[in-house]
Amino acid sequence: MNGGYYNPPPIKRQHRDPYANWWDKQERRNFNEPVHEDNDILGVFSTEDYSHFTPAWGAVLFGTFVGSVLVLLGVVYQFYPDKPTTPRTFPGGLERELGGPHTVTAPKDEDEA
Repeated sequence: MNGGYYNPPPIKRQHRDPYANWWDKQERRNFNEPVHEDNDILGVFSTEDYSHFTPAWGAVLFGTFVGSVLVLLGVVYQFYPDKPTTPRTFPGGLERELGGPHTVTAPKDEDEA
């Protein structure tokens, strides 16, 4: 397929030993070592291969985070004082202070037209 060129196994260079005695220490490669045809993907300067967690463990961690946020929201909802414990009352209501029973109310948007 590629003219008899030996294609080495596709091993990402970030997984090679960084402390070995490489000829090219930055790219972790020896002199005259054959280069894989996908060297742009397998080199050190390609995107970091994220292998810290498996997808299942990542889902567990994400679910734990979402559950913790929901529990926090529930606790805040239970204990957040959204209104005073005793509503304020005024003698006679506030009818006189708000204009009395014959007050002209402001027109609504439908009434203006």
